[in-house]
Amino acid sequence: MKLNHLLPSHLSKGRCKNGKQHFWIPTGAVEAKLGDNVAICLFCKHCNKREWTFLTHNEYNIHKGVIDNAIETNESSLVNRIN
Repeated sequence: MKLNHLLPSHLSKGRCKNGKQHFWIPTGAVEAKLGDNVAICLFCKHCNKREWTFLTHNEYNIHKGVIDNAIETNESSLVNRIN
């Protein structure tokens, strides 16, 4: 599931070197941070670029179901990329 809306505009609308628009999906790395924030690592399924985005705890709770579903759905493709 594409999670571009969770990233800042310059990343969500950015393009890979091959000209395709980035398609951001979560890696599964989610970390609690100071100041009631949550960091989520995402990668582009087209070019493998990685970025971290920070959400407030409330924003994370709003999107938690979508993030968890994307992690579950993309888990096998992520394992295949690592191996």
